[in-house]
Amino acid sequence: MNESLKDDARNDGKIKTAQIGNGQEGGSYAASKKVSVLNPANLITYQRILLSIILLVLQPQSESFLVVFAIAGISDMLDGVAARKLGCESRAGQVLDSGADLMLIIVMIIKVFPLYAEQLSIWVIGGAALVAYWKIKTLIVGGITFHRFIAMH
Repeated sequence: MNESLKDDARNDGKIKTAQIGNGQEGGSYAASKKVSVLNPANLITYQRILLSIILLVLQPQSESFLVVFAIAGISDMLDGVAARKLGCESRAGQVLDSGADLMLIIVMIIKVFPLYAEQLSIWVIGGAALVAYWKIKTLIVGGITFHRFIAMH
């Protein structure tokens, strides 16, 4: 069974249309349902944003820092699974997830990178810079080409 999900652009991603069927004539139908921005998957993502802010005030390498970071990492794995299992996938959720990921990465660069900067080789720093360049380039090209937020995951 083929399944594709499309956001209805007229409703700013609040309505999701599911096309289910085998792609043959008469073998598919469309069903629409509203997807709330405050669904369980997005609430997990909002939690990761809050945890990222909390990490900014904690001492790096402390027990509390490591616990909060671990919870944030687990939430990154759970939000997508929850969205698929609960049927609340949305374009807004994808954008929110990418933003939360970016926020957590920025916090790690601010808090953890200075502790290990002298120990990192030029290859590691160059590789991280290349990944950052590629992600920023994707955002810019996606914005110009498709007039949408596009993020590599």
